[in-house]
Amino acid sequence: MGRYDEAERMLLPHMDTLMERAVRQQPLSKLEEDDPDDLFRVAIGYALDLAQGLREPKWIDWVFRMHLATGRLMDAQTIERLHTLVRSLEYNRRRHVRLYLQGIQNRTPEFGPSEQFLANRLDGLAQVILARR
Repeated sequence: MGRYDEAERMLLPHMDTLMERAVRQQPLSKLEEDDPDDLFRVAIGYALDLAQGLREPKWIDWVFRMHLATGRLMDAQTIERLHTLVRSLEYNRRRHVRLYLQGIQNRTPEFGPSEQFLANRLDGLAQVILARR
């Protein structure tokens, strides 16, 4: 409905809790019936929506931090959305991007062809971000 400020206010405590749990390497939810993959995917979607709607780079940071904390390789949809967002927001924050890419590069030898493709797309995204001043 375009009320991103209100959405952020409502989501922020939940997003903070997810991040804390991920950083501590705890399950993302205390409830056994929650699917951690769905919870993760929805949270990433919310963060990307907030980044776009609020034009707020901190939510792009959140996406990188969450992927780093959980050790997950970004999926194609997230990478494509980030390609669009980093250009439209002129995103140039390097810290979380570098940390995430270091973690991914350490795992590259174990990746299959599809994961290698995603890692290459991430390298391209990083080049766009790191080229900005």
